[in-house]
Amino acid sequence: MGYKKLLAIGAVALLACMSAEAQQAKSKPETIQFKFSLPNGLTYVERQLTVRTATVEGRSESQTRENETATRYSVKQTPSGYDIVVTAISAAAKRNGQPFADPMVDAFKGISLVYRIAENGKFLELQGAEQAVQQIMAVTPDQIRPTMQKLLTVEALKARAQSDWNARVPRFLSMSGEIGDAWASTDRAPLITGGEAIFYTVSALAGRASCGNRSCVRVTLAYNTDPKQLSQEFGGSVSKMLDELGAKSVNFSDVEIVGGGEFLVDPETSMVQSERINRTMEMLISFPGQGSARTTTKETRTVSFEYSE
Repeated sequence: MGYKKLLAIGAVALLACMSAEAQQAKSKPETIQFKFSLPNGLTYVERQLTVRTATVEGRSESQTRENETATRYSVKQTPSGYDIVVTAISAAAKRNGQPFADPMVDAFKGISLVYRIAENGKFLELQGAEQAVQQIMAVTPDQIRPTMQKLLTVEALKARAQSDWNARVPRFLSMSGEIGDAWASTDRAPLITGGEAIFYTVSALAGRASCGNRSCVRVTLAYNTDPKQLSQEFGGSVSKMLDELGAKSVNFSDVEIVGGGEFLVDPETSMVQSERINRTMEMLISFPGQGSARTTTKETRTVSFEYSE
């Protein structure tokens, strides 16, 4: 066999090997490594639209409520990590498509809190909760003051702030892996009425997606709850609060929440660029001497972020 023929065969073999290696590299899942780093002086605005539609079994009518809020975040680096000043800058509400004044929403306008975050993304503490509660209660109308005093406490504000933060950055930092990987977790979230809900969650790295001039990661999640646990925590706390407010013997049972969502996340900072969450909450409400009714509330929350340095 001549030299030229051997050279040609060798070239073909080399090209075949290169093609096989390229195909293998192409099919190999991409590895994602989330990091946490915020520039000093970073500011961003979170715009959130929440739509809830409630129906009662056996009735054709439904009630829809929309809440639209804007919150500004201002980041300052500290020796231990970051201080993030969180300020509610606007809020609006609609009921069945018609604007209405919601004193519970309006009371939060202008309120500022400070998230103290460690260098590794861990939530350390919430500052300003005591002052925020005082400011909110000072402008709360008398007719809803008894309810607000039970729902709005320093402890409740701190628990909610930590839960909201942990649902994002720490979750993503724990998910470094290959596209297609998924993780199961048991998560806890405070209930506005007291107690906590336990969520059984599956989170996954679904793929890459563009978000502006960034290459982001699409993170998906799906979750459900244990109806027995949620009925005890939510149903028990709501019934107790209603008893104290004079609506005695209302019972809540078969309480369940299922849902899911999607986040677009910048892996270089672990900050969300956009998110969409949906959930359905069902429960059976029993009224003394009036029977019972099964209710379903469907909620969709759409969140966008505007970043500037």
